[in-house]
Amino acid sequence: MPIKVIGFDADDTLWPTQLYYDAGHDIVIGQIGEEGYNHYVQKLLGDSSYFGLGTTPVCKAYLETLMELRDGQLSAGDMESYKELKTTLTTRPIENYDNVTETLQALQQDYHLMIITKGQLQEQIISITKSGLRPFVHDFQIMNTKDAAEYKDQVFDKYKINPSEFVMVGNTLKTDIHPVLECGGNGIYIPRHHWNGENTQDDHSSHANLYHADNISEVPDIIKTIEQKMICRPSLNNNGMQPK
Repeated sequence: MPIKVIGFDADDTLWPTQLYYDAGHDIVIGQIGEEGYNHYVQKLLGDSSYFGLGTTPVCKAYLETLMELRDGQLSAGDMESYKELKTTLTTRPIENYDNVTETLQALQQDYHLMIITKGQLQEQIISITKSGLRPFVHDFQIMNTKDAAEYKDQVFDKYKINPSEFVMVGNTLKTDIHPVLECGGNGIYIPRHHWNGENTQDDHSSHANLYHADNISEVPDIIKTIEQKMICRPSLNNNGMQPK
């Protein structure tokens, strides 16, 4: 049974994003300090299930945090930092990592390619368009949490995909890889910088369906390896173990 669908996370898998958010977080810390920043992060995480993560939720959380910390009386410095944060995020370029365009162009000839990412719909559509990758991608799905339940509902059920015929490529174990493994799919982990809010303590390092790559150019060969293993081995359950 061959792989039929390959999903790609977008931010920090196809193009760098977190470095711009890190710069934004530095602006926040510089204005309200570590304690204020922690309050801002909790507000941002609390809103993310409703608004997703992106420029608008980040700026909204910061403005609301400022209002609470200052009892509604914002200084000129507060407003300047808010404007600087917004400018930093809204003017960030979309520049694909090396080998991304060539790899997706090659893979789209034999596989159904999807971009599966978090964030705000309109902002991510603009980013995908700016990336120049739309001609190679058949579908894209914007999600809120990227947990196993959402993958099942918004990817596998919605697009009628058999998880065993699916590979997810991403830079974050918690939201790109582990949920797909839980659903019975395959994951290719490309370690890159990501937000600390997406750290994970789960250990799937020995999972039979987990693969590692240093560069996206390695993905086509890993896909072939997965397909060869699928021919040679019995079906595995969601824990990566052969059923008894």
